[in-house]
Amino acid sequence: MRRRFKRVFHQGLTFFLGYLPTSIRHRLIRSQLNLIYDLPEGLHFKIARTDKELQGAFALLHDSYVDMGYMLPHPSGLRVTFYHLLPSTTTVVGIYKDEVVATLSIIRDSSHGLPMDSAFSLSRLRKEGGKLAEISSLAVHKEFRNKGGLALFPLFRYLWIYCRFYFAVDYIVMATHPRLSEMFDALVLFSPLEEKQVPNYGFANGAPAVSKVLDLRKAPMLYAMKYGDKPDAKNLYRYMVPPDMGGVEFPAICLPNREDFRISDPVMTPELLRTLFVEKAQALENLNEEQIRTVVSHYSTPSYTENVPQILRLTEKIQLSLRRPAEPRYDVQCTGQLRRPFAKDPKFPMLVTNVSESGLGGKATGNLEEGQTYRITLAVAPLEVLALTVIVRWQNPQGLIGLEILRSSDRWKSFVRRLQTTSLDEAA
Repeated sequence: MRRRFKRVFHQGLTFFLGYLPTSIRHRLIRSQLNLIYDLPEGLHFKIARTDKELQGAFALLHDSYVDMGYMLPHPSGLRVTFYHLLPSTTTVVGIYKDEVVATLSIIRDSSHGLPMDSAFSLSRLRKEGGKLAEISSLAVHKEFRNKGGLALFPLFRYLWIYCRFYFAVDYIVMATHPRLSEMFDALVLFSPLEEKQVPNYGFANGAPAVSKVLDLRKAPMLYAMKYGDKPDAKNLYRYMVPPDMGGVEFPAICLPNREDFRISDPVMTPELLRTLFVEKAQALENLNEEQIRTVVSHYSTPSYTENVPQILRLTEKIQLSLRRPAEPRYDVQCTGQLRRPFAKDPKFPMLVTNVSESGLGGKATGNLEEGQTYRITLAVAPLEVLALTVIVRWQNPQGLIGLEILRSSDRWKSFVRRLQTTSLDEAA
């Protein structure tokens, strides 16, 4: 009875607020903000890396989505999507007393696209040249709801700092239920990406959805303007930004410790792929041809094919139609310079955004010649610069370029192996 009363009261309040101007509604929502800086002992936030952490995240997500009608129950009791298989997806968890109590996944845009592409247009943001990531799979345990954002706001802080300073992202986008739309707009300062509402969003079992976007480059200024003069309990600027921008220290938020210029945090060991994703969650079932090719491109190395029979079968099937075996590629953000060997030509600056043992891609300044050999010096870590001999295989008018490596070194191979933090040796 009490639960029904709360639902009816909330519906009536929402109806009443709908008649107020947007600025007043948002001000009323922000007035309810009561940020908690002293988190309970033992509550911390990190990237999910272990079987227990990921399974806890996917189980919490499953139960929350089933309760909200966003999915039908799955026999595994887990919600795992194709995007969770990608090394460009990071799953963040809040853990309290050894239990996952909050989670969200951050899906970095790539050639595979984003879940939102199925219902909304992201072309405008992509044309502007910014890098996108989608917030997905957000869930908070029932015991941590209606507690002033005790778990939700630290999760948002992790999201903001990680995307901006670790994940090389300019925009975060999301699809959310219309009833949550105003909360994200009023508090976190999202704005509508498109005005339309999708009545049946397939990624959420046909629930309605609207699209949201936040420009991370402008977010500090927006937060400062909206919250900068507020007391700490209502100051989302101090809460969200890192200490060097005037924010507070949060020891409970455990960001990754990196020694090189990688921008992704892959966690998929062969054992994890086999036991959790394949055997328990059945994540390889019902993939289309393109998705299978994507999985094979990331996990066709011997450490996976020798330990995950399902991957071996997919690899053998796909590679029958490939001219050469697929090779894993890793997201980075490395600066370099190209120059023709033994020539006095000008150097061409390049930002390398993905690498493999035999190639690299990114954006170069200047008009390079396809088929021409170049020498590139590349900073792969703060105190590590490597030299490679490469040939230009393709380029487009936007400056994107693909290079094949003709001559490398053991140091280059060691760097690429470091990026694949989930090699069989490290998993053992």
